Amino acid sequence: MLRSIFLWFIFLCYTVFWGTIAIIMSVLLRKKDAIDKYARIWAKWIIKLIGTKTEIIGLENILLDQPQIFMCNHQSGIDILLSYIILPIRFVWRAKKELFRIPLLGWSMSIAGYIPIDRSNARQSLKSLKIAAERIKNGTSVVIFQEGTRSIDGKMLPFKNGGFKLALEARCHIVPFSISGANNIVTKNSYTISPGSVKVIIHKPIDTTLYNRDSIEELKNEVRKILEASI
Repeated sequence: MLRSIFLWFIFLCYTVFWGTIAIIMSVLLRKKDAIDKYARIWAKWIIKLIGTKTEIIGLENILLDQPQIFMCNHQSGIDILLSYIILPIRFVWRAKKELFRIPLLGWSMSIAGYIPIDRSNARQSLKSLKIAAERIKNGTSVVIFQEGTRSIDGKMLPFKNGGFKLALEARCHIVPFSISGANNIVTKNSYTISPGSVKVIIHKPIDTTLYNRDSIEELKNEVRKILEASI
């Protein structure tokens, strides 16, 4: 327990330090890659500190010449850190629109190209979807945890539809990647941090031009089947 308390303290210190630098640099320099750059440094040091060994399979399946939507299962609080470590290309997250109103943080998120989610009503949600699709068409890759929240036991929760609607609207490839073992390091509803090994498999891209709104369930089931078979 003492080890976990120490690690959480260091995690907080690292997060405040690198987060502050990332925010200041992104606002002052107005460079989209500022947050990405410092987030990767932050993630690398935290993963190393907690003693996580990572095996990565399938890097060749990442599309280097076009934007894509990465879809992943969500096992642990370290999944975000792992995403920065395993994906060698720049990507952004989808975030609640309210976060964009926070001084400095919101400005840096806008500069970095993060995609706001507006669920206030159907019309605004559709508008938000179209804006996000245009960002992707213009070259922005996105990472989405399709369950929306972390699993307690490592088994996948039901998938949300938003990411699939976005992929169909943007007409971009979906690249699923699975994380296994992360729930043994930091479990949901627990503050214990344990050393361990994580296996990440980046799967072959799925061409969403072969699907439409009427076959969204088929697309969802295909991604789920791929991820479930490898965790």
